[in-house]
Amino acid sequence: TLVATAILENAIHYSQKTGRRPEIKIGVHRQGDDVVLRVRDNGLGIAEIALPHLSEMFYRATEKVQGGGLGLYVAQKAAELIDAQMTFRSELGQWTEAEVKISPSTTPYQSQIDTLHHS
Repeated sequence: TLVATAILENAIHYSQKTGRRPEIKIGVHRQGDDVVLRVRDNGLGIAEIALPHLSEMFYRATEKVQGGGLGLYVAQKAAELIDAQMTFRSELGQWTEAEVKISPSTTPYQSQIDTLHHS
C-alpha cells in the first residue's frame, strides 16, 4: 500500500504543474504469475538521464515543484521489502509512468492475489 500511495501522490503532485488538465491513469493486471501496478500521469515528464536516480534519497528531477525527494525513495524501500520491482518510463514535458511488479511468491498478500486470479 505504501508503494502505491507514494507513486499516486507523486503523479498527482506533478500532473498539476503543467497548465494542462491533470490526467492520471491507473491499471492493475496479471503478467504471468506477477501482479503489475501501472500509474501514468500527464505531468512534467522526466529527462531520460534522471530516470535511474528517481528512487535515490533526496533526488529531485526538477526544481519546478517543491518536495523533499523522499517519496519515491520510500516507495523503492517498501518495494524492496516485498521483493517487488519498481521501474519508470517518461517523455520529458509529456508523461511519466511508474510500474511496480509484484511476484505472488514474495508478497504477504498471496491469498488476495489468488482470489483475484480465480475471479
